[in-house]
Amino acid sequence: MDAHASLPLSVAQVRLLLQVVLPQPVLDVPAVLTLISYQQRHNYAAYCSHRKRLLAHLQGLRW
Repeated sequence: MDAHASLPLSVAQVRLLLQVVLPQPVLDVPAVLTLISYQQRHNYAAYCSHRKRLLAHLQGLRW
Protein backbone atom coordinates (compact mmCIF):
# COMPACT_ATOMS: atom_id res chain seq x y z
CA MET A 1 0.00 0.00 0.00
CA ASP A 2 1.26 3.44 -0.91
CA ALA A 3 2.06 5.67 2.08
CA HIS A 4 0.13 8.54 0.52
CA ALA A 5 -3.03 6.48 0.09
CA SER A 6 -3.92 6.76 3.78
CA LEU A 7 -3.55 10.54 4.04
CA PRO A 8 -6.80 12.29 4.96
CA LEU A 9 -8.31 14.49 2.26
CA SER A 10 -9.57 18.01 2.76
CA VAL A 11 -13.11 18.94 1.77
CA ALA A 12 -11.79 20.83 -1.26
CA GLN A 13 -9.79 17.78 -2.35
CA VAL A 14 -12.81 15.48 -1.97
CA ARG A 15 -14.94 17.89 -4.02
CA LEU A 16 -12.30 17.98 -6.75
CA LEU A 17 -12.06 14.20 -6.77
CA LEU A 18 -15.85 13.82 -6.98
CA GLN A 19 -16.07 16.34 -9.84
CA VAL A 20 -13.68 14.18 -11.84
CA VAL A 21 -15.09 10.77 -10.89
CA LEU A 22 -18.84 11.45 -11.03
CA PRO A 23 -20.58 12.37 -14.28
CA GLN A 24 -21.59 16.01 -14.40
CA PRO A 25 -25.19 16.76 -15.38
CA VAL A 26 -25.76 18.71 -18.56
CA LEU A 27 -27.89 21.71 -17.64
CA ASP A 28 -30.05 23.39 -20.22
CA VAL A 29 -32.08 26.56 -19.69
CA PRO A 30 -35.28 24.85 -18.42
CA ALA A 31 -33.25 22.70 -16.01
CA VAL A 32 -31.42 25.73 -14.63
CA LEU A 33 -34.67 27.67 -14.22
CA THR A 34 -36.19 24.71 -12.37
CA LEU A 35 -33.13 24.49 -10.11
CA ILE A 36 -33.22 28.23 -9.39
CA SER A 37 -36.94 28.03 -8.60
CA TYR A 38 -36.33 25.15 -6.18
CA GLN A 39 -33.49 27.01 -4.47
CA GLN A 40 -35.58 30.17 -4.08
CA ARG A 41 -38.51 28.23 -2.58
CA HIS A 42 -36.15 26.40 -0.24
CA ASN A 43 -34.41 29.62 0.85
CA TYR A 44 -37.73 31.40 1.41
CA ALA A 45 -39.04 28.51 3.53
CA ALA A 46 -35.86 28.65 5.63
CA TYR A 47 -36.17 32.44 5.95
CA CYS A 48 -39.77 32.12 7.16
CA SER A 49 -38.85 29.41 9.64
CA HIS A 50 -35.93 31.37 11.08
CA ARG A 51 -37.97 34.57 11.22
CA LYS A 52 -40.81 32.79 13.01
CA ARG A 53 -38.37 31.41 15.57
CA LEU A 54 -36.70 34.81 16.04
CA LEU A 55 -40.02 36.61 16.48
CA ALA A 56 -41.13 34.02 19.04
CA HIS A 57 -37.86 34.50 20.90
CA LEU A 58 -38.19 38.29 20.84
CA GLN A 59 -41.82 38.05 21.99
CA GLY A 60 -40.61 36.18 25.07
CA LEU A 61 -38.13 38.96 25.90
CA ARG A 62 -40.73 41.73 26.11
CA TRP A 63 -41.71 43.06 29.54
